[in-house]
Amino acid sequence: MDVDGVFNAVCHGITFTELTGCAGEQWLNDSCVHVASLRVATEAMMQHWRQATVVDVVYSIYTQLADEEIRNKYLGTKGHVFTKVHANRIVCCPTYIDVSFPHWCDIIFDMERRSIWKYDPFHRESFLDELESISAQVYMEMMNPELKMETRTFYGWCQQDGHSCGVLVVH
Repeated sequence: MDVDGVFNAVCHGITFTELTGCAGEQWLNDSCVHVASLRVATEAMMQHWRQATVVDVVYSIYTQLADEEIRNKYLGTKGHVFTKVHANRIVCCPTYIDVSFPHWCDIIFDMERRSIWKYDPFHRESFLDELESISAQVYMEMMNPELKMETRTFYGWCQQDGHSCGVLVVH
């Protein structure tokens, strides 16, 4: 995305500077990605995107907490989106990884279709493998083990530069 550019999020545009405005000297930090994702999710719910009535966004800092006990305290599993699986729910999990370099990717749970979508803006297998690992070790641990989900890879929106991964993940 060009720094003067705008991407269309359903029925409104979000400028690059709006996304990076509170990131300071970093590219999109956890809070920027989370707030922007919430905005896009709200618009998607109003449009009944893919006939979903609920689009949740998991705060990306969750996967960065190393200690499982701390993660569980942070999460508050009683009200977490994975404790009750509803057919009309989509859960977006923007995910910050550091395989070769710091990078934003996404894991999206489509409960109606029982699908887990992995998305890496660079389409690199090593990054997609990391997403698979995070999905299995973190998110699937919170779901009913009897629930069978099919993992798929989204290959749209290929990143052509070194700084637009967060924007593509939010979109």
